[in-house]
Parts: sequence; structure tokens; C-alpha cells
Amino acid sequence: MTTKAGQDSKAGSKITITIQPAPDKNGNRPVPVGVNGSIMLIPRGKKVEVPAPYVEVLSNARQTVVEMDPDTGNVTESDILAYPFTVHSPTE
Repeated sequence: MTTKAGQDSKAGSKITITIQPAPDKNGNRPVPVGVNGSIMLIPRGKKVEVPAPYVEVLSNARQTVVEMDPDTGNVTESDILAYPFTVHSPTE
């Protein structure tokens, strides 16, 4: 089952978030997020209210970025969010 963010999918608390657009060619495509076999397509660049379990999945979606210093040759790794997002307070 696939639903769009904002549609009633499961009972429970909801959180308002905004997923930032990505700098690549897929930057404005919705982000598919799955919880227990249910997939929600969350649009980027818009405030949307989604069930809390989907926000938890987004928080755990990580990627490792590897960079090399051209002067020293040292390699560093950074663990970052795969889909950076902002959580909005209820009064925003």
C-alpha cells in the first residue's frame, strides 16, 4: 500500500516535517519511506504532517560520505542523513 504524506494512513501521533530538496537530478522527487510494509511518498520542500514512525525511519536513513584532503591525502568519513529534514514545532 502506498499513500501520500498528509493522507490518513495509521492512527497515532503525527509530526510536521520538511524534507530538503537534494542537489542532484532527483532533488525534487518525493522520498519513499516504508514502515511495516506500508510505503508513503513524502514530497520534498513542503511542510507535511506524517506519522511518527515514518519520521523515525527517516532519522535512521543514513549515508557515509568519504572525502580525501588533496594536500595531505588523509581520508575522512562522515555519517549524514540520507534525506535531510526539518521538524517543525506545532506553532509554526
